[in-house]
Amino acid sequence: MRKLMLVRHAASEQQPNVPAREWALSPTRQADAERLADLLAPYASAAILASDEPKAQQTAQPLADRLGLPVEIMAGLHEHERRTASYMGHEMFQATMARFFAEPDTLVFGEETARQALVRFTKAVESALATHPYGDIAIFTHGTVLSLFVASQSTTDNPVDPMNFWWHLNLPAWVVFSVPGFTLLEARMRLPERSGDQGGA
Repeated sequence: MRKLMLVRHAASEQQPNVPAREWALSPTRQADAERLADLLAPYASAAILASDEPKAQQTAQPLADRLGLPVEIMAGLHEHERRTASYMGHEMFQATMARFFAEPDTLVFGEETARQALVRFTKAVESALATHPYGDIAIFTHGTVLSLFVASQSTTDNPVDPMNFWWHLNLPAWVVFSVPGFTLLEARMRLPERSGDQGGA
């Protein structure tokens, strides 16, 4: 069975005067990317792809180093387009995101609606799978588009609310799908405790 891993990047260093898409990993969180690589290495990915944002590429690099693979940068895997959005405090951002997920066809903030971001990201994932037709692949991406994608692939018997999923998604986190068909096999919402517990959600 072929697998697709979608990985949310590790925590970045927030810089209010710098667009979020340009943020890099926090130096203190680089260790999280290293721990993540240890957990994902057994999947023996055939390819590792990342969005064009530094924090995604930097999270992917330790896994690429372990597997001896390059980090391939692919267009369309980036976060919801919000280049023109001003920096928001925590409470305002949470409220804005709630409306963003609740009104997928409304331009709530930034340059894309939720629907537009999902369509763009889905096309990029499908392109990545077509470019690498064999073996497991890992895509390092971002929380909003990851949540939209997971919700879009959920079933009526087991629906996923994108806002709830996003709310519980930590930095980093990952999901595993079987492909084709995009059946969700597991969702790891956070790094396990250092005691060795690897419980999923």
